[in-house]
This record gives sequence, C-alpha cells and structure tokens, in this order.
Amino acid sequence: MSAENAPSVPHWSHDYELVQMDDDDWEFVDVLALSRAVSYEDGRTREILNGKNDDAVQTHSTGVAAELAAAKSLGADDGAIEAVDVDISEKGDDGSDISVRRGLDHRRIDCKGHWWTPTGEPSSLPVRSEKVESGKADVYVLAQVWDSEWVAVHGWATREDLMEDGRVEQWDCENYVLDADELRPIDTLAEWVEDTGFDC
Repeated sequence: MSAENAPSVPHWSHDYELVQMDDDDWEFVDVLALSRAVSYEDGRTREILNGKNDDAVQTHSTGVAAELAAAKSLGADDGAIEAVDVDISEKGDDGSDISVRRGLDHRRIDCKGHWWTPTGEPSSLPVRSEKVESGKADVYVLAQVWDSEWVAVHGWATREDLMEDGRVEQWDCENYVLDADELRPIDTLAEWVEDTGFDC
C-alpha cells in the first residue's frame, strides 16, 4: 500500500503502488550499485555494462532501487534490504533479484527498473526473450524510480504471461513486452508471498 503522503498521477489508470525510499534505503542502493559497477571494471563481472563510470553506477542504482522497492511492496519492509540479491558474479546475477518461498514452492522474481518522472504514459515491461524462455525467473516486476523519494511499482507478470500475451519487439535483441496496464496488480503478488518469508 502506498504511503499516506504519496503523490498521485491522475493520468495513470492502472493499479500501481508508490514506495517511499528513505536515507537508509539510498545508502544501501549507493553501496551495492558501486560494488556492482566496480565488479565490471575489475573483470569479476562481464556482461552488458563495462567500467565504473557515472552511467554504469547510475544504471546499477536504478536497478537496485527498483529491487528494493519491489521487496518493500511485497511486504518485506523491515527485511527488504535482506531480500535483495547482493551476490556479485561473472554473469551479474542468476536471472532473479528476489527469491520467495512458500512451503516447498519457490518463486524467483526479476525486477526491471528505469529512472523516469511520471509524465506521459507509464512505462512498459520489456524482457529479453532468451531470458524469459530460459526460465531463470518465474515472475517479472516493473518499477519506475521517480526521484530520491518515490518508486512506482507498476505491477508484475509471469513468464507465461510474457510468452503468451507479450508482443515481440526487436531492439538490440528480441524482447517480450507488456504495457503497464497489462500487468497484474502488485498487491496480488504481495498476497501470494504474505507470511512466506524471503529466501536471502
């Protein structure tokens, strides 16, 4: 649920949740984003980004902020920081950012984030086709970082949603894409993980 003092976006008609970020959250974001950027610079991680430059750090900051906001929206709250994958590896991550268990059931969540003010239409969820088809994540969450205080969590989709209902768009590679109003409301995913805990 969004905070009581959360701003609204009148021209957005889909269900979304605004997550408020505090100084402790951003301290975590800064540390992990820099660690991820440095891992590319020193060769521990070799994937898309290269080098510890401002753009790389900003890109990682956006990603970490999206992951943290998604964890908060799923009810991790006090444990949100512990829920985010902090591992540094050659491939960046294993394809998911948050891992949730419910008894023997296990759901891997990949967060897609970008930094943009809430003007115009809400963003879309694009995921590389090869990543969706590989099955490394079960669920994809879309988050939009506005500024240093607010992150909009637009919703989520299963990999099946993307493969069956997503349109295929060719950018630097083939992607499955769903618009924000085609995503499932984040509170339906939050209900699923309630009282299940996070696999940290």
